[in-house]
Amino acid sequence: MVQASSTSYTDQARLPGATAVRVIGVLLILQGSLRLIVVISGVVQAFGRAIDVDYVAANVILVVVLALLTVTAGVLLFRRERSARLFALVVCPIALAYQLFAFGSALIYLYALAPSLGVSLGIAFWGMNVSAIVLFLVSIIVIARWRPHRLPRV
Repeated sequence: MVQASSTSYTDQARLPGATAVRVIGVLLILQGSLRLIVVISGVVQAFGRAIDVDYVAANVILVVVLALLTVTAGVLLFRRERSARLFALVVCPIALAYQLFAFGSALIYLYALAPSLGVSLGIAFWGMNVSAIVLFLVSIIVIARWRPHRLPRV
């Protein structure tokens, strides 16, 4: 029996963009995991300070859902699943929009509404927000250009 098109796992690595997609997948997994750790830490601190539970829950649920979707997209991309492209192209723009909104809201609050507090933004604030925005932008570009391996029609 002669096989017209190889569908083995090793041949998928030779496709254009396969390595870049795997790297993006790993970075999305790391970013989503880090976001989950930061949110869990924030929830623990909020309950330790007796902050309003409804306020914390409303803000945390969206972040946790986006982090879990980001990790899922990263896993699918790392495994180079056929559904990874569409799923990641839905998740990454939503996560990018949320990241831009959260970053802009924090800057507006700290510089326009609360300048008298004298709060200094740390390197972690700038690093995490800017790196997440860049990661989502690069992810969208790389994933949009990636063509997953297609199985031959029978």
